[in-house]
Amino acid sequence: MKDLFIRYLRSEGITFSIVSNTLLTFQYSRINFLFEYNIEDPSFFRLIVPNIDNEDTITEEIRERVCVISASYKVGKCLIVNNNQVWLTAEAFLFSKENIAPMFQRMITLLCQMLEDYRSHE
Repeated sequence: MKDLFIRYLRSEGITFSIVSNTLLTFQYSRINFLFEYNIEDPSFFRLIVPNIDNEDTITEEIRERVCVISASYKVGKCLIVNNNQVWLTAEAFLFSKENIAPMFQRMITLLCQMLEDYRSHE
């Protein structure tokens, strides 16, 4: 999966950095993304927009916004991480290597829309 995603990023002219065996980073529309994959499950991947909100204390208003965003999207989820950060994720299983660029693009676009939606509720 990693090689397919790297090929996609290169075809779109998106620069990236390999962080570890299972993680790479890239920026799209001035948004920082993580691409996470599992060596033991080559059909699975996760896209993450980390740290979209970082508060000393997560308020009830933020918790409600996280729930609303998560409930509003089919594949994407909004999560509270480490008790003070809000992250966006989208996960998928791909069983075909044919024509997967549209899937990658759709998931990136989905996370961009989720971020815009989250910020519009601030």
